[in-house]
Amino acid sequence: MSNVYVDFSNGTGTPDPDLPSVLSFFNATPQLPVLSGITDGWWPRRGSDPYKNFYNPTNPLIPYGTPDLQDTFATVGLGRHLATGVRPGKDWTCIVMSALRGPGVGSGYDISNFGNDSVGDTLGSAGGALSPNNIYATAGTNVKSGGVPVPATDTGFYITAGIFSDTPSIHLHNGAGKVGFANVAMGGVARVAPPAREMVLGRSYASNSPAGPRNIGLTLIFNRALTVEEVDVNCTYLSTTWANAWGVKMAGV
Repeated sequence: MSNVYVDFSNGTGTPDPDLPSVLSFFNATPQLPVLSGITDGWWPRRGSDPYKNFYNPTNPLIPYGTPDLQDTFATVGLGRHLATGVRPGKDWTCIVMSALRGPGVGSGYDISNFGNDSVGDTLGSAGGALSPNNIYATAGTNVKSGGVPVPATDTGFYITAGIFSDTPSIHLHNGAGKVGFANVAMGGVARVAPPAREMVLGRSYASNSPAGPRNIGLTLIFNRALTVEEVDVNCTYLSTTWANAWGVKMAGV
């Protein structure tokens, strides 16, 4: 059978989310190589159903404030974040596609349930520059962290995966492949489950939550700790096949 190209674009070169999908390649739902354990997946962006949950239709994102919806992402932050309804246990995995923020823009969180009690799990940037991208994992009565720097010349979207387990780690991919990873330095403190607060996109629960905006293009939640190999194969698919199909501008290419 010969290859068939079908143009689902809306005239801008970006597939139109309001047009019905015919081929799975053009379906917004990621056709992940590793699906075991997935519970939720959202792609907040302009369209008829911007907060749809691909894997759990009864749990859409809930907007607070007015997130700025673009063709391939939503800009969120302190005053306009998104609630996920997800309260993870000790072992879970999150994959987020978000855009790099330039120096001086301010730090911001992709996903977090960190609070004033100094505990909670988080993925995001803690600095005002392009690096590092960080993971904060609940351990004892505090959090432990790890971070991966990215090239200062990069612009566009990155995929950040956080594996929250007894040995938490963060993994970064751009359109050219895996950029790096870091294990969280636990310092002999045991990993424990985060508080039973729902994860939110774009902020935390802490009164000093970073105020920088985050451009979030995709968020996936798994109820288990994926292996590094499973994370990498999913991230490679998302940063190439899925991103290319939907016109997401990945960094590094």
